[in-house]
Amino acid sequence: MDKISVIITSFNRGEMLRRAIDSVLNQDYKNFELIIVDDCSDSPTQKVLDAYEGIQIVKIIRMQENSGANICRNVGINSATGVFYTGLDDDDYFLPSRLNILYKNFDKKFSFICDNYQINNGNKLYKRFLGGERVFNPDKLTKTNQAGNQIFTYLERVKDIAGFDENLKRLQDQDTWYRLALKFGKFKRIDKCSYVMDVSHEATRITKSIKERDSYYAFYNKHKDSMSRSSISYNRLRLAFLNNEKLTLIKYDKDNIILFLKLCFKRLLFRSN
Repeated sequence: MDKISVIITSFNRGEMLRRAIDSVLNQDYKNFELIIVDDCSDSPTQKVLDAYEGIQIVKIIRMQENSGANICRNVGINSATGVFYTGLDDDDYFLPSRLNILYKNFDKKFSFICDNYQINNGNKLYKRFLGGERVFNPDKLTKTNQAGNQIFTYLERVKDIAGFDENLKRLQDQDTWYRLALKFGKFKRIDKCSYVMDVSHEATRITKSIKERDSYYAFYNKHKDSMSRSSISYNRLRLAFLNNEKLTLIKYDKDNIILFLKLCFKRLLFRSN
């Protein structure tokens, strides 16, 4: 059993952070290290962290100044000593079998694997993606994030692409997974649900406050040279909508036609209101 490095970055999550940490410590798979990078949190969160000091498999890194999630993630990655890497958001949690499922299903011919995940909206749990196991080409990640917010791969692969882009404020997961897939090939999403994304609480998720248009412009400008014609069309459609410009298709395929119709419908709804 190879060591898995699990990285949590945190800022002012308090008891939600405790839940996240405990969900890792309660894994069926036992050969792991948990690295928690705290981004100058308040006193209640510091007290939560204090309770885990001295646990051999837990490493707590307390940043000296507030630096942002991507810098903190890279600090964690560069401190990790495992064979494999995965992450956990501080307001989400693992189901007990997660690490075991990911380890057993990993295939090195794929750049990374991920699984479906459950979303907790406070009323019910539901799956994020429809359908079963799927294999994707890298280009798919230039349209939508078909991997979700966490993946599982060799730690050295994440280090090889220099981790997370510290200049991006949003879409950083999608950007990182795309760069992994560009370098190491197709990725696979397995038909399991071992991760729960909690959107039921009132606290804002890290990326919600970043302007959507600016984020998609940054992503498009960074990757347009490696995009297929279909992906360029898809991204230009999305940007035209966000910029309130004319919607035009330059590539007629399934993804683009579906997006075109969705955006036209949204625009009609906005105008009717």
